[in-house]
Amino acid sequence: MFNKKKKPAPDAIQPVLDNLRAFRAEMEAIDWPTGGTLENDRRKFILLLSGLSSCRMAPGIPQNMGHEALFECANEEDRAALRGHLNKLFGITDDASLWDALNDFYRSYDEYDTFRTFWAGCPEFDLDERNKAGRKSFEASMRFAEKLRDITGSNGFLAWDINERIGMCRRAYAAGFITQERFWEATDSMAFRAAAYYDNWGEYALACVCGAVYYCYRQMCDNDEAETAAAPFLGIQLNLARALTAEDGIWRVYGWPKYNRNGKKYHLAAKEIIPMLHGWDGPKGCLATDRITVDGCKVGYMYREAPDYSGDSGWRFFTGDEDDDYANNPDNSGVYDLNTICNDDPGIIPLLRTPAGTAFARDEKGRFREEAFAPGEE
Repeated sequence: MFNKKKKPAPDAIQPVLDNLRAFRAEMEAIDWPTGGTLENDRRKFILLLSGLSSCRMAPGIPQNMGHEALFECANEEDRAALRGHLNKLFGITDDASLWDALNDFYRSYDEYDTFRTFWAGCPEFDLDERNKAGRKSFEASMRFAEKLRDITGSNGFLAWDINERIGMCRRAYAAGFITQERFWEATDSMAFRAAAYYDNWGEYALACVCGAVYYCYRQMCDNDEAETAAAPFLGIQLNLARALTAEDGIWRVYGWPKYNRNGKKYHLAAKEIIPMLHGWDGPKGCLATDRITVDGCKVGYMYREAPDYSGDSGWRFFTGDEDDDYANNPDNSGVYDLNTICNDDPGIIPLLRTPAGTAFARDEKGRFREEAFAPGEE
């Protein structure tokens, strides 16, 4: 048992950070392949994404689960042992409890995104609304994550969550808690999200090990030796990550896939977008032109009309310099989440709760002025 009265040395985490920076340098020095086989084989990509987790043995799984196919327990005795293990450690007994466990244990990405709103000066919530213990825990976790921030940056910890979630789903399948069909259905969105969020296996690997360190800390964050305990856990994850990213490792053999359906290169990458639309409980769909989302221009004109579809907020965003030919070409605009446009231009946020039938234009000083709204204008 850990001695809670013992304080860690002030620089206890420094060797961990040094090792992570060294690993980042290794990953950045590699010319990572992209495209290829995995763009046409999503299932293989899903199995590869669980690279670290799949190497972890458990009762009923005496070996690496591999990346060629879903792992099957050898017999009913092994399945029973695995079911007992998953129940004891995670409370998993069926499909529903599996998803409860995934959401309880692997939410580092959400926490990091919340921290980013504080670092960006647009906090997701008021810290004063938390009780003393909750505030202390949150602030301690945010301070620890900030130590990792200059290493992982906007790549965050999503890779760790995806790696662990897919790995846990693989174990749940091997234990007989979910069907093969359910496994592929549930993990497909994880693969699509990973491909959109990261540019190569190096970024994914670095975010995995940074997420692993944060995860270890969070599991012990009420213990004074939490930072010290991160070192051995990181050592294990780094060894696995280096094996996967070695010259003949599976994360070097296969190119990173891209599933960009429209071929557009957006001004802000998915990993650069943070929660900015706090307390919004209405529909979030909106329309914006490529001048904003691709070219990176600020909103110059915006109006809100009656919604066109379920989930539509009614908001339409333009720079104001689009001519009729441009605006009437559907290839030059798209449907987005309001939060995405808030990231493109935070200046719109104070205006979003105005009702349908309102319009605003930016003046020469960059301030929005309300304008008369003509129904049906585009």
